[in-house]
Amino acid sequence: MDSKELMIFEAARLCYELDISQQEVAKTLGVSPATLTRLLQKAKDLGIIKITVQPPYEYFKGLDELSQEVRKTLGITEVIIVPASSQINVTRKELGFAACRWISSILTKGMKIGFSGGRSVAEIMPFLKRSLEDIQVVQLMGGVSPTEKTIQADVIARTAADRLGGICHVIHGPAIFPDESSLAHLLKNKIVSDVIEQFDSLDVSIVGIGTLTTDNPLLQCGFLSDEEVKHLDRLGWCSGGRDRQSSCNNCCMQSTNTEDNHNRYIYCARDCKIE
Repeated sequence: MDSKELMIFEAARLCYELDISQQEVAKTLGVSPATLTRLLQKAKDLGIIKITVQPPYEYFKGLDELSQEVRKTLGITEVIIVPASSQINVTRKELGFAACRWISSILTKGMKIGFSGGRSVAEIMPFLKRSLEDIQVVQLMGGVSPTEKTIQADVIARTAADRLGGICHVIHGPAIFPDESSLAHLLKNKIVSDVIEQFDSLDVSIVGIGTLTTDNPLLQCGFLSDEEVKHLDRLGWCSGGRDRQSSCNNCCMQSTNTEDNHNRYIYCARDCKIE
């Protein structure tokens, strides 16, 4: 253990095991409060600090009952429903935390995991921890938004690989093309085709389903016209968890474990009902 690692451990031990105030710990270690904050965050990232919040049984009882109802109604193998907030950014963090917890529960050495882009999938990234060896991360779609870097699939894939300590397979190209010939031209690129070939050997894919709201990059960039949006809605496209049999006015994501071919959906719980 080098001096930097020792400092990180000592900061964590004094603050969390001995319950000494951060002000006193900073003085003891001879660092500024800002430096101590960074040391504690690094300790969390390395898994030295693990925070567990044990909710009362009643807190999740209703969500468990609702998840079982959704599972039976839609014929889905597993459904995880999380609490929702009036603030969509908080709801997305709930989704990200729940998805990360599920990913951690199934991750094994040598696993290959794919990520799409989007705001909800991006919220998984802060919760990922370095865990096992030989993890491979595959980008599942091209770029969409020209302005929001953090929701791009390539950024998400690189971040996931970095946080998991794995390697990354990136697609260099957009998600939507003006015509078939443009797409065919890109697919002739061996670098791109080699990544797409990885799709068939994925163990897990994490895909954000998205919403048909005004903050959707597809709408912001003009990829979908008003008529196309209405058409998708008539088809029962799962926008924010809404389809022909259920309604949920916020975001959700789907994960697929290809080993057992089982789909798992992570929904928020706000205004959710079964019809």
